[in-house]
Amino acid sequence: MLMGVLCLVVASCDKDAPLQNVADDNAIGFQTAVETTTRADQTDLERDGFSVWGGYVTSGTINNVFTGTTISYDATDGWTYSPAKYWVPGKVYNFFGVYPRPNETSVIPFLDNGNLYYTLDFNIPVNAATDLLVATPTSITAAKPYPTVNMEFNHALSKININVQKNGANDEDEVIVYSVSFNNIKRTGKFNSKTKLWDETTAGALTFSNLNKTLSHTEHTKVVSDKLLMPQEIAANSIQLSIYYSIRTDNSFDFYTANADLPVSTITQWDKQTVYTYNVTLGAAKNDILFGVPEVQDWFDKLPIGGSIMIQ
Repeated sequence: MLMGVLCLVVASCDKDAPLQNVADDNAIGFQTAVETTTRADQTDLERDGFSVWGGYVTSGTINNVFTGTTISYDATDGWTYSPAKYWVPGKVYNFFGVYPRPNETSVIPFLDNGNLYYTLDFNIPVNAATDLLVATPTSITAAKPYPTVNMEFNHALSKININVQKNGANDEDEVIVYSVSFNNIKRTGKFNSKTKLWDETTAGALTFSNLNKTLSHTEHTKVVSDKLLMPQEIAANSIQLSIYYSIRTDNSFDFYTANADLPVSTITQWDKQTVYTYNVTLGAAKNDILFGVPEVQDWFDKLPIGGSIMIQ
């Protein structure tokens, strides 16, 4: 049984995090160095565990050592996996970590110039609420003293917020947003551990319904919050935003759908591990959307960016 300790950090690492002694000096162990005081996503990782793939190449043949091996947390023993795997001296290893744990068949090893990498098939679910963390350590040549594998997890998706304000012409009317849709948005693809980018993406529609958000004309209301979407290019006339809403005047309800393409004057690409907030106003013409200046920030708030593990 391999055991270890986990600690998490939002943005920095503590190189002096306590580690246990290695019982078998050639057993493959995993670690990242992080602060012991920050436990942002530790609860999720301890509850769910994560998966590791890894191996080496001999004469053009992939030798799979880890194939979706589950790394689990035990309150007594810490992080564990079994049975133990051991370094083969002189072999060059590559690893790939994924959280949450995917179906084993969704991760495929491949060779590029004789080096081992992995692709991960992923589909954005309808609620766009599944975070995806990946770890892509650099290659390791097995030699004494045998190293531990530094699994540094990072967000592989983008986080999107849509804030909406009603038009001043309707300041006396009740305006309610019922749904927000993205049309022609990339929802499926393959994460490539070599390039750390998304390949073979496929576009479709994605609708967030039952929002029932009442708008103000003096400030923006967060209508779509923390949706986790696939990083992608935002080209002119590519992704359309649609807002379905109603205006109540006295006791009469009128329903409208406002549409507009995402602007490219400021944002031309959704990058992984980045938060994008669009601030929009419903137009006076009822079927148009006016975009304000979007906000862009790094996504470090709940990230085990070092999500660090020492498994021994």
